[in-house]
Amino acid sequence: MDSPSDLPVASRSEPVHSFDWHDSPTVSYAVVMAVSEVTDAAPDALEPLYDALDPDALNRLLEHWSARPGDAGGSLEFEYGAYSIVVEANGRGYVFQ
Repeated sequence: MDSPSDLPVASRSEPVHSFDWHDSPTVSYAVVMAVSEVTDAAPDALEPLYDALDPDALNRLLEHWSARPGDAGGSLEFEYGAYSIVVEANGRGYVFQ
């Protein structure tokens, strides 16, 4: 998927935040930091990511997808707190309200 407007988010709203998870140690870390920035809350004040999904599985899946050059990759959408999160194999991530 090329842009947030192509993403399967029900409202097709613009993201409230975008990030590149390649700039972080792991995808799960990037997600927590992005939501922390959006909410202006410390990362440890947020609900644990593992309440939304398995962070290790998220990391392994996206690392697997991004390690396959030439493939279209994929994207994953999930709910984390009050936000919809979309992460893509190309390293892009989006936070939607």
